[in-house]
Amino acid sequence: MKNIGKMLACMCIFSFSLQAIEGSYNVRAEDIPGSHEYHIGTLNIVKDKNDVYQFIWMFLEKNISTTYLGTGLKEGSLVSVIFQEGLNGTAKCGGNEGIQTYHIEGGNLKGPYVYLGKSQIGLEEATKIIKGGL
Repeated sequence: MKNIGKMLACMCIFSFSLQAIEGSYNVRAEDIPGSHEYHIGTLNIVKDKNDVYQFIWMFLEKNISTTYLGTGLKEGSLVSVIFQEGLNGTAKCGGNEGIQTYHIEGGNLKGPYVYLGKSQIGLEEATKIIKGGL
């Protein structure tokens, strides 16, 4: 019976670590958790090589579009991403940069972020967009 439990635990860990994160997401970010002041946008994730992924966030607020570009590393159920404000598909010199840590939760992503040189921790939730399908 112990062997069956160990085998099931290994299978769960293995299948959990295989969760695909590439795709499109609706994003809700809150610079100060509990403030209910959200940045709403989209996130596209593209798998690169190995467990490396490329991230593109797009936010539209007060008719101003802001893009962030990032590179992330997935390990098990965690994804760590370094990001920087982008301009025309490239990193913007002197733009906002920071780090984001996501926990993979049922195909969605959730976790804290912080901007470089700041101490305020924000919280972001990314809900995967399911296309088509019944």
